[in-house]
Amino acid sequence: MVLINIDTLSDSELRCIAQQEGVEDWEDLSREDLIDSIEEIYEDENRFEPNHSSYTGHRYVKTLVNVDRQGSLGLPGVEELPPAYNETCIHAIAKDANWAYVFWSLSPQDQTLMEESGCTLSLRTIVLAKDDCPETSFDIDVLGSDMEWSLELPWSGRQYKAVLVKKDPSNGHESILAESSIVSVEECWLSKNPEALKERSRFNVLVTPLVTKGGELINNRQVHEILEEGKEGLA
Repeated sequence: MVLINIDTLSDSELRCIAQQEGVEDWEDLSREDLIDSIEEIYEDENRFEPNHSSYTGHRYVKTLVNVDRQGSLGLPGVEELPPAYNETCIHAIAKDANWAYVFWSLSPQDQTLMEESGCTLSLRTIVLAKDDCPETSFDIDVLGSDMEWSLELPWSGRQYKAVLVKKDPSNGHESILAESSIVSVEECWLSKNPEALKERSRFNVLVTPLVTKGGELINNRQVHEILEEGKEGLA
């Protein structure tokens, strides 16, 4: 299910949804009334779902493509996405300072060649060189059926590329099938200014938003590393 911002939908899209949901007088309702009616429908449905948030503000229409409905809502100009594309490509998108989302596809020709040759597929992360830090890389073996991965970005302030690599186990030969564009991760301000954590009052102010309601520090490697360094110099 894909969450979308209801305020970004056009009037024609709102009326299309309202009509399919059986909203009375959908043709004559104002934009505000359309939004209210549609949100009320989806909020009623959400009450019976697990992990439902009690927040009922004007946020979203629950689904643009709903697997329970076996198809799209049929919004004007909306087309179904194909399950795959007939080309070999890979794309990487930074999620935060520690992780990137990577997705790819193989052309039918490449898929056939890999199956016939018995080659394996690897997802290679390349950390580009910076200053006195040389370029480095590490591989993750993936299956031919895999099409996406969450990729760890070990260091902030560095640039990364994701690469699809075909490996021939019989002779150890490798060939690059596709490379993503460069993903840049900005260096955290605190990692460049660790002295900001050496004053206890400032340390408390900076750390408080990073602690969950249960009193646990958020699960973020970079945050843990910075705080460990900062605690050593607390005044």
